[in-house]
Amino acid sequence: MQSKTIKLSVVGELFQRTCQEIKFGRVLMVFDRSAYLQLGTQLLCIGIREIGASSITGLFSANIVSLPDTIQADASVRCEGATIWIGDQARLSFANASTFRSSFLYAHEQIEDGKNLAQLHSAQHHLIRSLKVPGEGLAPVLHRVADRNWSKKEVDAMLIVRCLPVIAYLFQRIAQACTFNDEHDCAIHFRTDSIKPLLGAGPGLTPSGDDFICGIFAALFVYRKEHIAQALWRSIEFELASATTLVSSELLRHSARGELSEPMEKMIKAYYETPVPQVSLVQSLADSVGACSGWDWLTGFVVCQQALTRPENR
Repeated sequence: MQSKTIKLSVVGELFQRTCQEIKFGRVLMVFDRSAYLQLGTQLLCIGIREIGASSITGLFSANIVSLPDTIQADASVRCEGATIWIGDQARLSFANASTFRSSFLYAHEQIEDGKNLAQLHSAQHHLIRSLKVPGEGLAPVLHRVADRNWSKKEVDAMLIVRCLPVIAYLFQRIAQACTFNDEHDCAIHFRTDSIKPLLGAGPGLTPSGDDFICGIFAALFVYRKEHIAQALWRSIEFELASATTLVSSELLRHSARGELSEPMEKMIKAYYETPVPQVSLVQSLADSVGACSGWDWLTGFVVCQQALTRPENR
């Protein structure tokens, strides 16, 4: 059987490096829009352009009608230069692909410096209240977060009931960590038992609780609080193998290093747009990432932002 050639238009920097360093692996899982390859301990994702670029992603130049008909789970993977052979089914080529490099271009000084913070935060609050939030995952918490309402009253979803105390704990702990004078203060510590109910919470390849934590990591790096991100990572690192999926563990690992995917970078930029944040763009970007992953991520980002920007922390 002749293998099908699939060209990749964009590949992540880590995607390229992994293919150069690790020559053999397997197809871990295949979905309609994407597939995951495992090379050693590293996961790589290939998929259609709409899933967005990231450091571990390779995006198809043209959409494939049915990916499971082209690539089969458990097929062998072999890397040769800028070519990835998947069994005898497909040949992926990224020889002419552009490289995506994940970076935080919107550090605190850039996104808020010189702006009327009260006006910006008021506009962001209005944006959050204007979003059409879905009823799945932790997304319904977003409007409560905007109002800083941590009560479990009038909450029906068991996932939210389970996670609200953890969300409140993270908000309080991050806000408290901002009061320490020494950025390397050993007092910055997160209790693993207090965070564990959030790990792997919810269905799917990347559960809602994990996407929420990824959003927290993003806000910590945007506001240059890497030391708090490191403390949070230390509290969950050794729990991931037993608490959540392999794919979600990998995304958390990258988030803890301050890496962002393309849709999330765009969402941050739209969220801080002045004089008025872009409601429609934030809405469409949050809708575009997974079933509710974009919304769970945004909820985590907003929780952390509010903890970091309390008047006593500015």
